[in-house]
Amino acid sequence: MTAGRPTDLLACCGIPASITGNQDVLVLYTTSHGADIGLAYHFGDSGYGVLSPKTLKTALEQAGIARRVLILSACYSGVFVPVLASPDTAILTAAASTRSSFGCVAENDWTFFGDALINRALRQPVGLEEAARIAGRSVAEWENRSKFLASLPQVSIGAGAKTWLPVIEAGMPQQASKPVGRPAVTD
Repeated sequence: MTAGRPTDLLACCGIPASITGNQDVLVLYTTSHGADIGLAYHFGDSGYGVLSPKTLKTALEQAGIARRVLILSACYSGVFVPVLASPDTAILTAAASTRSSFGCVAENDWTFFGDALINRALRQPVGLEEAARIAGRSVAEWENRSKFLASLPQVSIGAGAKTWLPVIEAGMPQQASKPVGRPAVTD
């Protein structure tokens, strides 16, 4: 994969070419190692690299994908917020642009952020914005207990996204489900 071929980028992320940018909503969740320049990736036999915020933005724009929920679980993933924030984007990151995130060890099925947001908060009958608040509090508590420097998860939900998210959220289950896998921390 090269930065000059956004269709390859979308294919590696499992994004179908048939997505309709003004009707569909892309939900992209990724867990990766991160750096202050982007997310590390391994693209099959094609090699390794870093997905920069600009490259992801270009790929989404060229594909016409405007309505999106981007959940990025990686150290320094906050670097994506200023580049990808838009009226029709909800972006949640595991850490600020200058901070590490935690829980990425082989023994865990989840990172702190993934466990807090995907495995716990989003299993509750609450909207994305409230789930982000719940997850942020959990991550802060776990980091404090472990005496880690706070990762400061980031949330940016555009005004347009705040109009279409409730339509999607109206169809969510009204009962909580139980977390799965080995948690990032034990309560």
